[in-house]
Amino acid sequence: MSQSRSNPWAILAVLVLGFFMILLDLTIVNIAIPSIITGLNAGLDQILWVINAYIMVYAVLLISAGRIGDIYGQRNLFAAGLAVFTIASAFCGFAQDTNQLIIARVVQGIGGAMLTPQTLAILTGIFPPERRGAAFGVWGAVAGLGAVAGPTLGGVIVTNWSWRWIFYINVPLGIITLILTFLIIPDLRLGRPHRLDLIGVLLSSLGLFGIVFGLIEGQPHGWGQFWGPVTIPMILIASVVVLVAFAIWERFPAEPLIPLSLFKDRNFTLMNWASVVISFGMLGLFLPLTIYLQSVLGMSAFAAGLTIAPLSLVTMVVAPVTGRLADKYGGKQILVFGFSVFALGTGLIRLAGLGRFPLVDIPDPADHRRCRDGIDFRATLHDRDARYQPTDGRSGFRYPEHDPAGWQRDRNRRCRRDFGDPAGQRAPRAGCCLFGASPGQLPRPLYRCV
Repeated sequence: MSQSRSNPWAILAVLVLGFFMILLDLTIVNIAIPSIITGLNAGLDQILWVINAYIMVYAVLLISAGRIGDIYGQRNLFAAGLAVFTIASAFCGFAQDTNQLIIARVVQGIGGAMLTPQTLAILTGIFPPERRGAAFGVWGAVAGLGAVAGPTLGGVIVTNWSWRWIFYINVPLGIITLILTFLIIPDLRLGRPHRLDLIGVLLSSLGLFGIVFGLIEGQPHGWGQFWGPVTIPMILIASVVVLVAFAIWERFPAEPLIPLSLFKDRNFTLMNWASVVISFGMLGLFLPLTIYLQSVLGMSAFAAGLTIAPLSLVTMVVAPVTGRLADKYGGKQILVFGFSVFALGTGLIRLAGLGRFPLVDIPDPADHRRCRDGIDFRATLHDRDARYQPTDGRSGFRYPEHDPAGWQRDRNRRCRRDFGDPAGQRAPRAGCCLFGASPGQLPRPLYRCV
């Protein structure tokens, strides 16, 4: 199917539907933690790995999955990832103990990592530069909605049905999206062969795995001994060394996973760090917030979900608008404004946690924060991706002639954004401080968690 005969907005709808499922599962499990603990007779530490196993595998495999999409086709890998994710979701719902659930979540993370890099690759290949701001606005709205709608939707499902249905819901959505993928999305490969940098894949995967694993296990082990003579700092330091070796190695292959020349672009480097900050601040809020609302304030899963609902609603409104504004005025000013609103929203949430006003009665802090998130995601995407040109076969992109490695910046941006997510998920102690409570004021199981 040629690009001219394809409806880009129909393609976008299919892409964001699949991407929505992936991001939804980053946070929907949070609201179901108390129900899963009861249903599987599990401990909180075990259940936290239900969350972290998905995030860790998802973050580690993103870079490699992007390159594999170049080799076998973005549409094919999108469909394969969607199928793996859908099947794993069914097994999550069938799980009879935490070990089965954790294994199924690992497989979910593999499917999510296969799917995610292909969404923006296809998106950029089918939309001309002058229309990408609006397209990225829709994509950003769905991305933000998928991440923040999890607690709200999860609260409704857990209250009215069972925690198992937070996974079962993915099955019909996945089947429908898979059918639409082959009916609507074109195969954008140009036939140019590509090679997979196996050494780069190994080094990047080991380095990212070690850092994410160290961040996840650091707090439970008091940032000390992990196993025998091995300590958490040793794991983190070794992982950094491996990533340095990866950076050195990337100077030699003809088709590296991440061309180092990308980081000569000051805006590219700054926007990647901005994405890390955005992801850390946004997703780092959900786990402590959902635990706090249910286990400290005594809310039901449904009430806790409604409390977080304004986050989802404002995202849907703000992100598409800021995408168009970024096309017109540039992303820099919008990004600065978004971070300012972020600071305001965080301060208001802090006041709510101190009891200055009831948290459930005041959606404004969440509104401000989600307004910031919608603005920031769109602004960073615009500043980094607006100059993509299709195509030389590399992820469907080609950057201007003076920067032939520009095809890679999309993949690198996604990795850095999603690498910020697992770090943010391990911020429950900071979340306690945000709500005006020390970890010692929490119930004992939650105290062990934070």
